Amino acid sequence: IALVDHALRRRFAFIQLAPIMDSLRRLHQETGFPIEKLINQIEQLNHQIGDPHYLVGHSFFMHPDLVNRLPAIWRFEIEPYLEEFFFDQPDRVEAWRWKNVEGKVMG
Repeated sequence: IALVDHALRRRFAFIQLAPIMDSLRRLHQETGFPIEKLINQIEQLNHQIGDPHYLVGHSFFMHPDLVNRLPAIWRFEIEPYLEEFFFDQPDRVEAWRWKNVEGKVMG
């Protein structure tokens, strides 16, 4: 995979797109979801990731029905991503499992 990645990077221009939390704020002003708690957790998680190329972005959470979809998004999209990123650091993944995050974003 690294060879394919390298080949793609030689052939295409890449533009870094950082997470845009204001997009989440604007969307969820209308939905009533308490988005600041989630944004806080995402920002803490991204600090743990520490690499601008691998940050968790806002697009995962751009759903009007986030209150119902968030548990599945986190368990089936965010957790597997973290398992891959922190493959040799299971304790770091464990800290970000939904069971440990839920009370911080939904409470």
